[in-house]
Amino acid sequence: MRRGISIILSVIMCFGLVGCNTNQEDKNNETYSIGYVTDSNGLDIQKNQDVIDGINEAFKNYDFKLDVKQSPSSDKYTESCRT
Repeated sequence: MRRGISIILSVIMCFGLVGCNTNQEDKNNETYSIGYVTDSNGLDIQKNQDVIDGINEAFKNYDFKLDVKQSPSSDKYTESCRT
C-alpha cells in the first residue's frame, strides 16, 4: 500500500515539475501590441506622458508596439477606443 502511494505521489510531483518549467526564450519571442487612448488634451498634460513612460518602462525587456491615439473630444472618447 505504501509503495503504491509513493509511486502515485512521485508521478504527481514529476507532472508538477514539468508544469512549472518556463522557457524564457519562448516568452521573449512574443510581440505585444498596447493601445492607449489619451483624453482630448493629448500628450500636453503630464499625466498622459507619465502613463506612456510607465508602459515603456514596464515592457522595456519585451518586443512591443505602443499605439497612442488622442480623443478629439470627451464625447468621442469611446469611439477612439474602438479604432
